[in-house]
Amino acid sequence: MEPKENSISTGIVILWGQFLFHLLALQLTSASVALPGCLERCGHVEIPYPFGIGRACSMEGFTLNCTFSNGTYKPFLTNVEFLNISLSSGLARITNTVHVDPMLQCHERQHDVR
Repeated sequence: MEPKENSISTGIVILWGQFLFHLLALQLTSASVALPGCLERCGHVEIPYPFGIGRACSMEGFTLNCTFSNGTYKPFLTNVEFLNISLSSGLARITNTVHVDPMLQCHERQHDVR
């Protein structure tokens, strides 16, 4: 019997749904948003689990650094600054610098139309 074409993607959606449900349940039942012994904030930004400052305080792939920048501490994932993390809405606001390679810019060409 051949597996259905959508069976893998359906399984992934179900796993993500369960994961998000457990995160929401953890968020609603816990007074603290971070793991015990871990920083709850970096500067003015609340850091809820699965995010965390350092590998021991976060889920793999969600490890942030709390870096002093422009007079305050800010959470970063590599060079991406996190402005806000909301598990209840499923959103994270970030800021990042966009560099444009001058060689890739499009230039408008003038054409002589006669």
